[in-house]
Amino acid sequence: MSLLNIKVRSLKKYAIQVAVDGRPIKGKSDKTGNMIYTYGTDNAETKVEIFNVNELTSQLWWLWSIFYFFIGVFGIFDPGYGNNFFDVRCNFSVDTTRDANLQVKIGVSDNGTRSNVWQCDTCATPVENEFSKNELLQKRIKSNKILKVFLWIATIAIVVAITAIKVIK
Repeated sequence: MSLLNIKVRSLKKYAIQVAVDGRPIKGKSDKTGNMIYTYGTDNAETKVEIFNVNELTSQLWWLWSIFYFFIGVFGIFDPGYGNNFFDVRCNFSVDTTRDANLQVKIGVSDNGTRSNVWQCDTCATPVENEFSKNELLQKRIKSNKILKVFLWIATIAIVVAITAIKVIK
């Protein structure tokens, strides 16, 4: 059995997920903030997928936004999205006939462009290596901000209406 050690360096806002041979694996953070994943396999070749997931890309994104608004105490503890409108997709085929170490740096800025940089001590073949702007996600982040403004206005209107009804009585 050989071990596959994967070290992923990325910003927390990208919410990186790692799957090996189609199974998601859990990692641990080291003291510098990198995520370390270890996977034991008997296969001679292992497929590694690194990707990110954002709830604003789902069809019910508006429902999740309303849910987080109220659960997050009217948006105070709501997760912020900022400029996190990038898609990360890395697929590698790694030779695991012996122990392998794969290091991936997500969203490294090089001359104003962003990309994924990887290195492996055994043979690793990239099948897909993409770091791109998601236009749909960018539009939904703007729509989410507008939705929060409307929710705040509706919340204030409801509080004013309840207060007015109690004052009139």
